Order: sequence, then structure tokens, then C-alpha cells
Amino acid sequence: MSFWRTIRLSGILNKTVVVSSIVGLIALVSGIIIGMQVSSTNGSGTGSLTATSSSVNCTLSSSTYGVIILVVQNNFSSGSSAVRPVAGAIITGNNAYDCGNERIVNKLSRVVTNSSGSASLLDGGIGLYYLNIYDGGSFNYTISIPTRLVSVTFVTYNITTGNVTSVFCNYDEAC
Repeated sequence: MSFWRTIRLSGILNKTVVVSSIVGLIALVSGIIIGMQVSSTNGSGTGSLTATSSSVNCTLSSSTYGVIILVVQNNFSSGSSAVRPVAGAIITGNNAYDCGNERIVNKLSRVVTNSSGSASLLDGGIGLYYLNIYDGGSFNYTISIPTRLVSVTFVTYNITTGNVTSVFCNYDEAC
């Protein structure tokens, strides 16, 4: 007699396994469910040992690059609509994408904008980049940026207006 049992793995992945009437052992190893089941057909205590595993794999058919961001603000001291770079802005966040029925989230490296207001997030992530842009006191913003395979996403974010512009640049194009 077998029964179905659904187990919850790390709060994000549901798998269903069959557990034998004699002994069932479920182990979690590196995010993969391994089920071992011992079954007896003659009631004598001898039987067979069967191991099964389940995992989700995604294959990307091309390279990924990431995001280059320029952080600017309106230059009110000049009296014009010109913008100036924001040097020293700290950028953290993650990128997220779906693989089958599973949501994959990767933490991005922390970067700081240079004197030109730009920073590179070329971690090779795909999907959406969720970025936190802050300076430790006067501003703290969150933006989301779509990315595309075989492209660098160039982003300009104006902290004064909140405007975000982005351009996809394929690796073989001059952008």
C-alpha cells in the first residue's frame, strides 16, 4: 500500500513523491529531492532499493551580458534643463527569471557610480534586474529593468524626475 505525500522544499518548490508502505526516506541534497524507497513483494523483509531524483534545468541558448546604468539628476544651479551625473550612488539588487515553474533569483554585486555617474552590472544575469539606488541618506530608489539575451541594456535613471530610459544593444552593434 502506497500513499502520496507532497513535501515543500525551501519554501519555493513543491514536489510529489510516492512513499512505500514499509520504509520511505526523503533527503534534501543541494536543492534536489532524492527519494529512496524500499519495497517488499513477499512480506519476508527482503526487497529492492530504488533511488529517484527530481530537478529543474534551464538551458540558455546564447550569452547574457547585463546592465550599464547612468544615474543623473537635474542641474538646478545652472537654470537650465541640463542634467549632471550622480557620483557615489550605491547600487545593489538582484535579477530574477523563471525556469519552468520555478522563480530563480540571483543577488547582484554591489557597485558604486563613478564620477561620470555610470556603473556596470555585467553579471550576466537575465530576466528583470531589480535595482536599489541610494547614497546613504538623501535618496533611496528602486527600479526594475528588463534585459535581453545577447544584449547589454543601457539605462539612464534621473533621480530628480524618476524617469528611466533603456536601450538594448546587441553585442555586434555599435551603441
